[in-house]
Amino acid sequence: MFGWNRFGMQGSDAPGERQTGAGVVAALRELLAYAGVQPPYVLMAHSLGGLFANLFARLHPADVAAVLFLEATHPDDGPLLKKHEPQLVAALGRMLTLPEAFFEANVHAELASVEQTAREIACAGDFPEVPVRVVTGGLTPKSALDSPGAVGAKRANQQGLARLSPLGEQVIAQKSGHFPQLTEPELVLEVLGRLVEDAQAEAGALDPRLRGDDGLRR
Repeated sequence: MFGWNRFGMQGSDAPGERQTGAGVVAALRELLAYAGVQPPYVLMAHSLGGLFANLFARLHPADVAAVLFLEATHPDDGPLLKKHEPQLVAALGRMLTLPEAFFEANVHAELASVEQTAREIACAGDFPEVPVRVVTGGLTPKSALDSPGAVGAKRANQQGLARLSPLGEQVIAQKSGHFPQLTEPELVLEVLGRLVEDAQAEAGALDPRLRGDDGLRR
């Protein structure tokens, strides 16, 4: 498994330019090449990272075996994210156990580019027909800022992410809000494990070289 922090997050350098989706995807591909991590990849993206995984899969479909969207942002979620930027920064501070000053500027830079990133996704190619899982927190936000209409729109957008591929499926993390990886890590690992198995099965179905003499997929 290969994990990374985008520019401005935790130990990574501050971004030198606007944090558009295309820029983030290019930085990730450069890092993967430098580290010698070869495709195809199973992408796992949380929150705003969902936009970047969405764009990555469209721009480089041959390099993607599957995608796990973890309470991920849909392109239509941008206005709500920008409206609630202070709450998002505070939540990240609690999750990372770091002062908000360490990453607040980067969050602002990324949110300032959300609309452009959404346009990049709309203009990119079709989403590939790969296995997709969408893990959605089942708990309704308690914040008074979240109107019933906004909550309903977010839930519809989560379903929309699952429909990006005919091999998509949504999983509700009933005990979780925006961070299922912290509140229900066993569920997230289970979903990821099954997703990897599905990706391997799809690869075997497409490439006979991945089958043994007995016809079973390897």
